[in-house]
Amino acid sequence: MSPWDGSTGPRFEWSSRSAGGNRRRAPTTPVAEGVPANLLGVIDALRQLSPGQGTAVVLRYEADLEVKDIATAMGTSAPVVRVHLFRARRRLRELLGSEAMDDD
Repeated sequence: MSPWDGSTGPRFEWSSRSAGGNRRRAPTTPVAEGVPANLLGVIDALRQLSPGQGTAVVLRYEADLEVKDIATAMGTSAPVVRVHLFRARRRLRELLGSEAMDDD
């Protein structure tokens, strides 16, 4: 079963924090059995990125979009997308270890 709900993206639950803000939680659908542990680690690491970083990473490396196309899809500029990708790769390196990362 996939965490994606059609073409609208992942489903998230929202909960209030003590400071009164909202925070994203993991998708509500269960992960399929038999998924390799290293893939689950990557999925968990992606969930720890900011929404902008996560979106940029998925669009760049999964959807194989160019930076300018990601910027259009996100409604922002190409330099902002490049910053999201840079910070996301740095954070993923911290979470997964440097040997798991493969830079552009």
